[in-house]
Amino acid sequence: MTAKSAHSWQCAALAVAGLAATTLWNHAAWALTDQASRPYPFTIDERQLQGPPDRSALNHPLGLADRVFVHNEHFYRVGPDGRRGTGDDTRVRLFGINLSFGTNFPAPEEASRLARQIRKAGFNAVRLHHMDFHLTDDSRQPSGVLSTGPYPSFNPTAVARLRRFIGALSQEGIYVNLNIFVSYQFRPEVDGVPDFGNLSNRLPIGSSVHVYHPRMVERQEAYARGLIDALALKGNPALAMVEISNEASLLAAWTRKEWATHAVPPRYEPVLRSQWNEWLVKRYGSTGAACKAWTTCSPGRTEALDLPSRTAAAPKASTNFDELLRRVRAKWQTLLPIRTDEPQGEALRLRDFLTFLADTDRTYLNRMRTVVHEATDDMVPVTGTQMNYGGVMNFDSHAAMDYIDNHGYIDHPNSPEGAGEQSNWSIRNAALTGEALNVMLAQGFRRDRRKPFVLSEFNMPFPNQQAAGILPAVAAIAALQDWDGVFFFDYLDIDTPSTAPSAFRLSGDWGKYALVGQSAQLFRRSWVEPLPARLDVALPLSARQAITASDQYEGLESLFSQMGVKPTDAWHYRIAADLQADSLREPARPASTALADQARHDPAAHILELDAPKVRGVFADLDERWRGPPGLQARMLARSDTTVQIMLTPLDDAPLASSRHMLLTLGSPTVGTQPGSHPPRPKVLQPYKGQAGRWTLEPDPDRRDMPSGPRQGTAPAWLFHPAVCVRWSGIAPPEAIYPLDGQGKRLPALAAAHVRRGAQATAVDLANLPDTALSPWYEIVLDPSDKAANNAAPPDCTASSE
Repeated sequence: MTAKSAHSWQCAALAVAGLAATTLWNHAAWALTDQASRPYPFTIDERQLQGPPDRSALNHPLGLADRVFVHNEHFYRVGPDGRRGTGDDTRVRLFGINLSFGTNFPAPEEASRLARQIRKAGFNAVRLHHMDFHLTDDSRQPSGVLSTGPYPSFNPTAVARLRRFIGALSQEGIYVNLNIFVSYQFRPEVDGVPDFGNLSNRLPIGSSVHVYHPRMVERQEAYARGLIDALALKGNPALAMVEISNEASLLAAWTRKEWATHAVPPRYEPVLRSQWNEWLVKRYGSTGAACKAWTTCSPGRTEALDLPSRTAAAPKASTNFDELLRRVRAKWQTLLPIRTDEPQGEALRLRDFLTFLADTDRTYLNRMRTVVHEATDDMVPVTGTQMNYGGVMNFDSHAAMDYIDNHGYIDHPNSPEGAGEQSNWSIRNAALTGEALNVMLAQGFRRDRRKPFVLSEFNMPFPNQQAAGILPAVAAIAALQDWDGVFFFDYLDIDTPSTAPSAFRLSGDWGKYALVGQSAQLFRRSWVEPLPARLDVALPLSARQAITASDQYEGLESLFSQMGVKPTDAWHYRIAADLQADSLREPARPASTALADQARHDPAAHILELDAPKVRGVFADLDERWRGPPGLQARMLARSDTTVQIMLTPLDDAPLASSRHMLLTLGSPTVGTQPGSHPPRPKVLQPYKGQAGRWTLEPDPDRRDMPSGPRQGTAPAWLFHPAVCVRWSGIAPPEAIYPLDGQGKRLPALAAAHVRRGAQATAVDLANLPDTALSPWYEIVLDPSDKAANNAAPPDCTASSE
């Protein structure tokens, strides 16, 4: 949503807040300031969900024929013969969601219910995440899989609950993505590892010491073997994939400038330094020979060489790598042309060190992959960490991994350093339909053309006002690019239902949830087909090394841009990196095809359109003009640039041109209720004090001294109904249009005055509905008589709205 839209919402709610003290607040009061959207309380009952929003039919119980393996750059099921690489193998795409912390350990009576809820939403995979953060001996409601004993000591109740839950998920046709090392923090006092030398005696989550310290690696092996065995995952068709280490690598610590805090605590530095010197001896024969090659230290020395340092004041000039980087960058002001001559001096030393980091990461990942395969078998796909946590040389450290994984967020909330994220945070309120979508389009830059690609975390978190569109947008991009899995972050991080939006959760963010089932169908059933034309971008080893040495976090994007490849090319070509290329060259561009018209994006006009046989969508800042693909158009009936997010899909699996049963969905901003408001009103998104272009939620009444309100919403949740006219084409007029309640049940059909029929088209006035008909879902049942209206002109809502 644009800044103007955010301002209209802000003004409306502030006006309401002022009226509430002296008058009875109602929808009319809101309409005085913003006629384009009406707030209404709405809650989706996930337990009782049925009817058109229920996507349970997409799944079937998992059996041995459903085991997942990697073949021809994608994920496949083995088929009835149970063998990979045979004629009955079939592609499988994973439309998944993250489960965090205690959500992974539902009580026995809740496991089947939770699995059914996830199935109803359209998901066929869950990512078991942050299971190793909370250490607990609680046998009643454990929030983690580990006990307080030395790592890895398992909480038996948590293990039993998770094993039962995986069985319930499998019965509902839901695979699991098992995460090994995510957020456990080694404890020197109990785990037999050296002290970290700081006040807390802990390292930050995401530190990379566990990659190279022998004791830590050995303990991770024990954890992986113990967990897989305890959960009975050997040969289990529910196990779709394994991630070794979440958002952490030595390359990441270096490229993200977290070296001192995340990689080399004082008592650990000698261990990595020893490995560095061993690596140099293998490469050059001796450390003296390395010095001679670099010309940066005495060639005759035989003592161990120090690790390079990223600190501004290094004890020796030869180890001040920040200065070295400045000099190297001066030689490589741009990444093109990449130097093809052999680097010398400091540049050679830098290349060697970065190669050492990649090799150390690779040794760790390969060792852990072997452990996973020994505990299960070599059919299970395994990856290391995420590509944006380590940069392009992660391609080298992940050479033996089975698939590539990444994370991507739009408008992730920011908090000032040291501030509590519940009371001081802000977002940009970025427009999904603008340039922000490039974050998702550019994911393919980090795809290895030979391997499956998975986006295991994505979101446009609450309270961004366009966030509802992130699910269909990513589903469409992933389908066009023929990715193999996308996992929304997240569902819940507790084991109790949500009734209001909160942070990253899908449950409770009902304006976003309303679009999830159609997004699942779009991706899983290829309702948007893969683009046939590929754009493989040469990324030879010399380029990967130069990008990493340039110390530019966005160096890959810079290189691709210089070769004429932009994120927006993802609307026309399947993009991936060609790591086997021997030199840089501009990629050949095949002719675009008609399939590229399935999705059209105009960031300047803030519009995204979907136009395929079984899915139509319009996501746009609308005014009074008709916008959208020919088969689904919309316009505002009140002056505003309010963003609308509309999807139309069949319920009878027929192409929309001939479907007789369809679902029209309106995505919506979702907010909680302002505590203490009388009568209840939506919480306000307001400017963040002192920073232009930043937004936050108004504080709670008892915390007016704080910049922000909590990102944990208070029930009931509010959706916003746009004053929009929607028009679609079809062979017959509707017999009835039913709004659906929070359980997916039909409410009374819309009155005839709200429906305008024309020549093979129908327009519906959604601006002037009674409060009882407000819903994100409208079930459309077409007239079985096939009698089109006599009116030859395209229908409009003007008559019914006057």
